[in-house]
Amino acid sequence: MGSTAIGIKTKEGVVLAVEKRITSPLL
Repeated sequence: MGSTAIGIKTKEGVVLAVEKRITSPLL
């Protein structure tokens, strides 16, 4: 839920959170 809170605070946070989520599984 922490990622969601950051996303609501800043749109850039959403993009970073999404990128990290996609990168994590690949790693």
